[in-house]
Amino acid sequence: MSQPNAPLVAWYGDDFTGSAAVMEEFAFAGVDSVLFLDIPNAKQLARFASARTIGLAGTSRAHGTAWMEQNLPEPFAFLRGLNASLNLYKICSTLDSSPEVGSIGKALSLARGYFGSGAVPIFPASPKMGRYQCFGTLFARSDQTVYRLDRHPVVSRHPVTPMGEADVAKHIAQQTDDPIGLITLTDLAHIVETFAALAETNSGLVSIDAVSPADLISCGQLFASLPHGSLLAGSQGVAEALVAFWRASGENVDFRAQLEAPGLAKHMVGLSGSLSSTTRNQIDQALANGFVGVQLDTDRCLGAERQEAVGRSVEASLAILSEGKSPLVYTARGRDDPAIAKHRQAAEQLGLTREVASQQIGEALGEVLAALINAGAVTRAAIAGGDSSGYALKRLEMLALTALMPIAPGAGLYRAHPHSKDERTLEIALKGGQMGAPGYFEEIRAGGLVHNG
Repeated sequence: MSQPNAPLVAWYGDDFTGSAAVMEEFAFAGVDSVLFLDIPNAKQLARFASARTIGLAGTSRAHGTAWMEQNLPEPFAFLRGLNASLNLYKICSTLDSSPEVGSIGKALSLARGYFGSGAVPIFPASPKMGRYQCFGTLFARSDQTVYRLDRHPVVSRHPVTPMGEADVAKHIAQQTDDPIGLITLTDLAHIVETFAALAETNSGLVSIDAVSPADLISCGQLFASLPHGSLLAGSQGVAEALVAFWRASGENVDFRAQLEAPGLAKHMVGLSGSLSSTTRNQIDQALANGFVGVQLDTDRCLGAERQEAVGRSVEASLAILSEGKSPLVYTARGRDDPAIAKHRQAAEQLGLTREVASQQIGEALGEVLAALINAGAVTRAAIAGGDSSGYALKRLEMLALTALMPIAPGAGLYRAHPHSKDERTLEIALKGGQMGAPGYFEEIRAGGLVHNG
């Protein structure tokens, strides 16, 4: 499959946390990996010449089809120039998308102009994350219970793309005219042959089941057998499957030892733009275990008072840090927080779309973090919220992320590299709203040490 000096996998992620989740699957398995936060130039790319997998973090999950047409061709052209064995359009493991926002179908129609017109595997499953596809239907775990996606207590209530359909093919069919085939659990024993047969009669998309580690090996075998430069769409489960197959087959992928834990952070800040109940519980537990809450005035961040609102959060955070404690700057504590209604009312009065208002809040969180970094006040940060993480990181103007240590599946701790090698790096954790255990923020602060949360 691979060619000399070509990356094993290159990917574009539809949000920053998901992009980082792919990187950590490879990196924590021992495969040298890097995630760029913007398209690098040749000199910047050369700084990470040892990387066998290369990602580019994006925000397409939060945007409409017109935005995709304007903004996806450049990153797809960059990935094509890497000449990777496989090219992945990373999607959310809970298929966060609709025909209007984050359209997977639209993104793939654009991508196929760069990576060929062969059949494209669709693989949202990630057993490690509690995401299971069975006979075409997607299930997701929440608080130790597995739900069909359209009955999931969080995903079915997503504020932008609520999931009303658990059948993967039916959901994506709302976003594309391409035919969609299916490889079920009963086909996995002969997955390569089954996919080839489907591809002969169906040049569109092929949804693939997986529920167990053994299934991952079979799926990884298929992905590794695809022609050089092929396109896939899937979650970090694609990386899980490839690593499982590489290990099982003994393929020479130059696995390295795990990286050492960085240890306790003396100067850390948490930030959250997530409205999920999972993150709400994490905020509640963090505030009960040594973090001090700072609520960002999101309604004021949308208007002329934005700089003042950000400044107040920065000032409060600096005061907390000066006392040897960790601030946690958040926009809301769950969907029932009264701040949400105030924020939406302010957006309506200003004539802002939900997409634009969300971006401005994420950027405001990034401005808080940037100010704390510039003041030399923090060495580690954690950002909750897939879209929030992307917008916030953009404000930091960092070049790339590499992996430091796993904390929770899909939500590890990374090192952020600046554009200049001479500038200070930052330890940073990114997590989607539904990711991580209740003690997530304490785990990030502990950095691999046992905490008291």
